[in-house]
Amino acid sequence: MPRDARVATIAKETGVSVATVSRVLNNHAYVAEKTRSRVLRALARKQKLPRLRRAQNSHLAIVIEALNPDIHPLDSYTEALINGAVGYLFDLGVDVGIMVDHRKRLERRNLVKEFSRKQAFGALFILPESGVTYSDQLAGEGFPYIAVGRTGAGTNYVACDQVAGVAAALDHLHEQGHSRIGFLGGMRGVPDHDMRFEGFKKYMKKTGGYDPISVVYGPESRHFKETRGYDEMLAILDRAPHITAVLANDDSMALGAMRALNEKGRRLPDHMAIVGFDDEEYSRFLTPSLSTVRQPLAEMGRFAAMKLLEMSKTGFARVRKTFSPELIVRESSVRSTAR
Repeated sequence: MPRDARVATIAKETGVSVATVSRVLNNHAYVAEKTRSRVLRALARKQKLPRLRRAQNSHLAIVIEALNPDIHPLDSYTEALINGAVGYLFDLGVDVGIMVDHRKRLERRNLVKEFSRKQAFGALFILPESGVTYSDQLAGEGFPYIAVGRTGAGTNYVACDQVAGVAAALDHLHEQGHSRIGFLGGMRGVPDHDMRFEGFKKYMKKTGGYDPISVVYGPESRHFKETRGYDEMLAILDRAPHITAVLANDDSMALGAMRALNEKGRRLPDHMAIVGFDDEEYSRFLTPSLSTVRQPLAEMGRFAAMKLLEMSKTGFARVRKTFSPELIVRESSVRSTAR
């Protein structure tokens, strides 16, 4: 049986993702001990399965930049991107190593020298902050790299059109009869979140419905998204009780907002409509099910891995690719009379 099929079998047998199997094979710290033991037992039953090696010529480095030490970087967004990249590379028998570090430490490291020492042929960066300060270093050395989820001058990137996603959500809410719409901002400094806010402000100003008091950002110290969504929804209800719909910067915040609305007796979707972002797996199981904007994260990860593998053979090249999001309409934003 080919190796990629055996790895896929391990993932299916243990009920985890291919990316989780990869982290176990790399002895990565961010794996629950029970999960690690389950995967290792499955691996032991298939002794012919080769282990991923940290340093070899067919090695791609996936670098996950943590926003700060308090925020766990391996969330569902990151996992989906990794699954797309790793799934594609496993099909070709290419190994992967995962590095997690904080921005300031990454800026101090000589990444080209480090990647060369580990014999990585390229690097896929999953980064939450704007600006890749070390992109000039990588490009200057001709080292293949792509930043996923990031756009910017002079940067190789694979991204999703955040503004188009916001516009699709707001078009839908307007079609449902909503013109007084609030925005749950979350935490400033995360590029995707900031771009969504700029898209929201531009759209609402164009339609004549922008009101700064209906936009709320939570304290940066609160890193649990559900808590931020809950607190920000309460703040909007206090500051702008006239609004009839909200756009949340992600589904976790929408989940917290739904709890706040329920406590205040604001029934969804007739008293208040809500749309999230990212289409988390649980979104369709909520009551009411959550309308949201889906990013093609796995496809973005696959595309980035494919381009990096091409560069390993043909040399450094510019890669700037933007994917389109998809609006998923569910119960939370459709009035009962419209169904």
